[in-house]
Amino acid sequence: MLRNKSVFSILAVLVMLSMLLTACGGGTPAASDEPAAPAPVEPAAPAATDEPAATEEPMEETVLVIGTTDSWSSFESGWVYSFHDWELFHQCADGLLNSVPGSAGEVEPALAERYDVSEDGTEFTFHLRSGVVFPDGTPFNADAVVFSFERIAAIDNDENAGFLYTAYASGVEKVDDMTVKVTFNAPYAFAAQLVATNPWKILNPNAWSATERGTENTACGIGPYVIESFAEGEEAVFVANESYYGTAPKVSKVVVRYFADSSTMALALQSGEIDIAWKSLSPADFDALQSADGITTEVSGGTEIR
Repeated sequence: MLRNKSVFSILAVLVMLSMLLTACGGGTPAASDEPAAPAPVEPAAPAATDEPAATEEPMEETVLVIGTTDSWSSFESGWVYSFHDWELFHQCADGLLNSVPGSAGEVEPALAERYDVSEDGTEFTFHLRSGVVFPDGTPFNADAVVFSFERIAAIDNDENAGFLYTAYASGVEKVDDMTVKVTFNAPYAFAAQLVATNPWKILNPNAWSATERGTENTACGIGPYVIESFAEGEEAVFVANESYYGTAPKVSKVVVRYFADSSTMALALQSGEIDIAWKSLSPADFDALQSADGITTEVSGGTEIR
C-alpha cells in the first residue's frame, strides 16, 4: 500500500476470515499504534450561569480517496464473495456478529449484544441490540433478522456466497421482538465465524426484495457508512452513517476510485489525485514509488490463502 504523507487517517479495511473464505491475497496496511486513552477525570461542578448549554458540533468533513485496480461485481449479500466486494459491503452492513479487524477468526458482538448456545451446540439464540435503526429510520428488530436470513435461502443457487448460510443453517425463528434463534445442521465449531460473514448481514426489509437478487442495490444494511453514490468502474462514495449505533468512523467520507491499470493509479498517487493506492500495483510501479518524494510505502503479510 502506498499513500501521500499528508494523509492523517486511514480507513480500516475488513480482514476476511481466512479459515472460511479464500481469495487471492495481497498486502494489507500495517496497523498503526493508537496512544492509550488518558484516565477519566471527574469534572468539577459547573458554576451557575444563564448561558444556554452548548450543543454538540457536527462532525467535521474529512475525505479519504483510495485508488484500486480491483473490480466490483455485486452488493447482494448472498453474492458478495470477492475480496473487493467483501471490503465494500462490510463498510455499510453489520451482522449479528462481526469479525474483529486484524484477527484470524475472532468475532465480536455487533447487532446482537450476546448469544446463548444450546447444550447440543446446534441452536444459537441471539439477543438483539435495542434502539438501533436502519439509515432510513426503519427499526432494527427480529423481523429484520428473519427477513434477511430467509431471503438468502430463497435466492441462493449454491453458486455464490449464500452457501455460507444455506449449507449450514436449517432455519431461523423469531422468539420475540428482540430475540431470534438460529438452528444449525450440526454443532459446528466455527458457527460464530459463519454468522460474521456477508450472507448473514442484516438488511432492511423496506429496501430489499424477499425473493429477488439485488446486485445493484446500494441500500446495504446498518454499518458505519452508507453508500452515497456508485458508478461501476469509476468510483464508490461512502459517507458516515449518522444514525450508526457503534463508534463513529474517523473519516467522514471515503471515495474508492477505480483505475484500469497500475501505472495510471501510480501517477494519480504522485499527483495527489488519490491518497492511497490499494490493490494492486505492479512490482515496477511499487519499486519506483518507494523512492518518490512525498510517498510512504507500507508492506505487511496478506490475510488470505487459496
